[in-house]
Amino acid sequence: MIPLIFILFMLVSGILLKIEGRKKPFEIGRHYGNLFLIGAIYFGLIYGAYKFLHQDEWSDDNLATFLLIVLSLTCLISLVYSLSFIFASRKKAGKLALIVGIFWTLATIVGGIFGYQRIGEMNEGWTQEKIEKLRTDCPQDLNPDCYVDYVKKTFKNPEAFNALKSDENRAGEKASMDNYLKSHCLKCDPEAEKAETKEITGLPD
Repeated sequence: MIPLIFILFMLVSGILLKIEGRKKPFEIGRHYGNLFLIGAIYFGLIYGAYKFLHQDEWSDDNLATFLLIVLSLTCLISLVYSLSFIFASRKKAGKLALIVGIFWTLATIVGGIFGYQRIGEMNEGWTQEKIEKLRTDCPQDLNPDCYVDYVKKTFKNPEAFNALKSDENRAGEKASMDNYLKSHCLKCDPEAEKAETKEITGLPD
């Protein structure tokens, strides 16, 4: 509710400032009106993406998609303002303003590329969602914690683990892995332990 009130406030403020900006003594109102309207659209799109992509919890793909939307919108707005700043400074022959505008544009482009690369790397390796899937797929006779710990330490990423499982030519490696898991990660069998436990009656000598 609070984000919606904030977005509505910015939208209404932008419209009112644009209306007041039509009056000559308050021409600056048009500029601030644009800022408020763009801000309302920006936060509105982000909030809409958040509500659509975030369900009970973030999935790896949905979180990456949401961050890409935020990054794209931020870079787009930043580029629009930096380029408009450059054009405005050229008309007024402001060299310092022109340099600032160019630097701002380059910083936006570099930041966008860097952010895109970092977001692309988010889902590499053993993410929480992939670990939970590994735990779910754990054989019933194995301890899930031990199984997950072994697989994570043995395989750099899920792709390497899946490649082993699907490669029919690596039967030896599969057998070695199965032997290790059965030797170290079997669940405790209470019935078997009970059968092996000897009942002692009386006091020891």
